[in-house]
Amino acid sequence: MQPKSGDEPQTDPGEDIRETDYAADVAATESHAASAQFDPGTGARLRRAALIAAAVNIAFKFLLMGSLAQVGLALATSIGAWINLGLVVWFAKRAGHFGVDEQLQKSTLKLAVAGLVLAAALWLCEAPVAHLFDSMNRLRSVATLALIAAIGGVVYGGIVLALFGPAWLAAFRARRRG
Repeated sequence: MQPKSGDEPQTDPGEDIRETDYAADVAATESHAASAQFDPGTGARLRRAALIAAAVNIAFKFLLMGSLAQVGLALATSIGAWINLGLVVWFAKRAGHFGVDEQLQKSTLKLAVAGLVLAAALWLCEAPVAHLFDSMNRLRSVATLALIAAIGGVVYGGIVLALFGPAWLAAFRARRRG
């Protein structure tokens, strides 16, 4: 289709996607090539981790798609991604490219505590919040979910702020501005 004079030229809607895919491929190739410069076996280890994770992902998809439908497919993808991350970290650690400092250990422990507190709060709030909306016929589930999500956000935000302190929040805000 020819553009009229003064109109914007027409472009292929898939052009942006192809350019984005190309840029992602180039970035991945450059990253892969840079990592292989440090250790010739790095690329092979990363490919091995990706293939193992993909196999686990596909196996879990077949196991879970019947009983859990779409949720099973999403769960299988998540399991495969965690397997991939675990293998990449393990291979990097074995090759001496990965280390955990004391600050990361402390932060990880604090976030784990925050997650456990969140889980406990949600577990304790589920029945009373559901009972709160028993009289509603329509949108009972939506209202229950919305209130539980709000409670979860407040609890998690509060515990993270309590564990990391106001200095962390100030540093986080400064980092977002800069």
